[in-house]
Amino acid sequence: MGDFNAKAGQKEDETEICVGTYGYGERNERGAKMIQFTLQNGLYVMNTFFKKHPNRKWTWASPDGITKNEIDFIMTDKKWIIRDVQVLGEFSIGSDHRIVRTRIEFNLKSERRKMIRKRT
Repeated sequence: MGDFNAKAGQKEDETEICVGTYGYGERNERGAKMIQFTLQNGLYVMNTFFKKHPNRKWTWASPDGITKNEIDFIMTDKKWIIRDVQVLGEFSIGSDHRIVRTRIEFNLKSERRKMIRKRT
């Protein structure tokens, strides 16, 4: 997760399996590089997989408050454990960014078994 200063935007074609159908805004050059990175490394841009109101998608606002972009992302190689990604606008943290929160759910017993098998 982090501030990538890249705009992933909308899914441009079906080969972009790392991007969901709910991106925000237009993709920029850094966004294209980030998408290429996620494709090469088997990652998913999880912010784009959850339908939210547009006002709940942007994570950064310009000083004048007019320009708003989604540039903070949650990425994973295990997209089935991410249940939701939210942008929290209710908190003033003294930054031009908003807090991004994700809900993760996994089977603890299954994960323990996998760890034990790897060690033996």
